[in-house]
Amino acid sequence: MPTIAETLAEHVVRVKYENIFPDTIHEIKRGILDTLGCCVGGLSMDKGRLAAETAKRFGGPPEATIIGTGAKVSCVNAVLANGESANAEDWSGGCAFHDVPIVTTTALALTESTGASGRDLLTAAAVGLEISGRIGRGGATPYSPITEGPDRGAIHWDSVTGMAHGTFGAAAAAGKLLRLDAAQAANAIGIAGFICPPQTFRKFNFTTPISMAKYAPLGWVAHAGVSAALMAQSGYTGDTKLFEGDYGYGRYTGVLHWRPDRILHNLRETVPRLRLFFKVYPMGRILPGAIDNLLIIMQKNQFQPEAIDRVTAKIHILGSFPCFTENRLETQEDYCFHAAYALSCAAHGIPPDRWHADETRHNPDIRAFMEKINIVFDEKQDGLAMIEDSQARPMWVEVQAGGKTFRSESSHIVGSYHPDEFRMTDEMLKAKFRASALRRLPPENVEKVEKMVFTLEKLENTADLMKWVSAVSL
Repeated sequence: MPTIAETLAEHVVRVKYENIFPDTIHEIKRGILDTLGCCVGGLSMDKGRLAAETAKRFGGPPEATIIGTGAKVSCVNAVLANGESANAEDWSGGCAFHDVPIVTTTALALTESTGASGRDLLTAAAVGLEISGRIGRGGATPYSPITEGPDRGAIHWDSVTGMAHGTFGAAAAAGKLLRLDAAQAANAIGIAGFICPPQTFRKFNFTTPISMAKYAPLGWVAHAGVSAALMAQSGYTGDTKLFEGDYGYGRYTGVLHWRPDRILHNLRETVPRLRLFFKVYPMGRILPGAIDNLLIIMQKNQFQPEAIDRVTAKIHILGSFPCFTENRLETQEDYCFHAAYALSCAAHGIPPDRWHADETRHNPDIRAFMEKINIVFDEKQDGLAMIEDSQARPMWVEVQAGGKTFRSESSHIVGSYHPDEFRMTDEMLKAKFRASALRRLPPENVEKVEKMVFTLEKLENTADLMKWVSAVSL
């Protein structure tokens, strides 16, 4: 009987572009465009810049582009740089947690290095995200509501969770583009499971100041997945029984409730419909609802920041952990998770692509307004809402101004994949891409990339796309 890894490998090899739903293809295009913009913008952060410099030092054959620069390095080192820069401003999206930048940067580097087509790129990204999500579902989510009993609505926090599943997504995407056979693809999965990162999300929650590695260095996650596929291609073997047995992947990664039956659930000839989430603001995903509510109040009442006496913002309960509450804005990464800083930037009309610029971080007006902001939490409200709808993130803001109190509430975060009214539209994603990409690329390049991404199925060689995101040297 085939093992889980062998069954997944057969699926990776078997999936064709024609097996993927058209709406999933369109969603992958959106994810690729968003990732490209995040890669370019992320070079403005030390995290992205240092990763690019390290990748250039590692070097290798000039087969894949460090996005936003004029440099080419080996494909494995390109994904190191691009995965890190894509996540540097914490503006990248996800399917299962933050796996979109891991899988899409892998697929972009491998299609370029192998001379593959746009259809190949879309297929590899789709199957990579599917595999990442399947293995992620076998383990734990960072948090989930208790659905029964006296604690109904309270949030259960799994003590071991992280980004290890992203390594398998990268290995699957790379393996697809390297045209591994089923045995090689199974070995790639087996190798990936032995070199994937530790599950560090909860450690991140309790640590300040926040390091560049954050909850996981996504470039290294992608690097490990590509390395696994390349090693398997060479004949190197991995443990293809890693998901089975008492001491398998679930046990050695510390998952408390390992459910391997979920990995192969409803595995079919096609990739299932994938829905991605995207970020409107370069901040932790628990913050945008509060930001939007503040802006609604200010715009409706035509308030200027100086007219506001007090802001009380209810954000998601995840924000109650030390990485948020004990955040002293000591590192660039701290700014990505500080609720009062994000709300102050929004209140002052700072464009999101400038939120992490030096002049914004040290703006005295931004700092002064932060003193007016009070952050509160309501675990039961969050938990009960999530029982009804897993994507629900209820948030509210109250503004005191001129002796009156103004309130705005929201049920979901803009950028969620449902309900439809909260999804980022193509035009919103294009505007976000332009804002990031124009920081380093000429306008004609940005326009060209945007058009090429949304017609990827017509592209014969992905290298033709990558040359338009490599026009500026770092």
